[in-house]
Amino acid sequence: MLAAIDESNLLTVSEQVRAQWPDAKIILAADNDWHEPEERDKNGRLKKNVGKIAAEKAAIAINGWVALLPTALKSDWDDYRQHHGIESATQAFSNGLYQVGEKKLMEAEAVIIHETKLKKANNNLAQMAASQRGALLVERYGKVAVNPDSEMVYHYNGTTWETVSDNELRRAMVAIFDKHETPYSPNGINNAIYAMKLQVPVIGE
Repeated sequence: MLAAIDESNLLTVSEQVRAQWPDAKIILAADNDWHEPEERDKNGRLKKNVGKIAAEKAAIAINGWVALLPTALKSDWDDYRQHHGIESATQAFSNGLYQVGEKKLMEAEAVIIHETKLKKANNNLAQMAASQRGALLVERYGKVAVNPDSEMVYHYNGTTWETVSDNELRRAMVAIFDKHETPYSPNGINNAIYAMKLQVPVIGE
């Protein structure tokens, strides 16, 4: 294990280590100079995570690996060890290992997976029966009930029961479709609301 002492020395030290051990797996234990998004220094300049940037730059140059602290605060690995113990630090170090190109690939894969799940959710919504869409509407409002005589829907706000007009229910159902970028028809909206009224409890019971 070698210490570069300062981030400005990290690239030079890393290149010397690579020259000495050309086949070694070199891991750069980066300081996490974490900061809030858009946070600025005393001179008004946007802060940078210098430790992370320097480690990734050196890792690219020598085909090495980076281990970045999994914390939302400015810290280094010795601080982490002192606060969490050697076992937790060792586990966090192993879990946090990545290569810069590999990290970008993983991020891209995560985006693809998210988009795939979203498309699947969209397809599911389009294929749902009216009763299932009605259940989504109930979920959106929370505690609801219906007056069987007037067919008026009521929503409990934590203190009192408030009426919810059919137009409000239609807009809420449209918002659900829009959220999933799924096309809808007036009949589909009305059928979901009708199904919802059959599902929810009768007010007062």
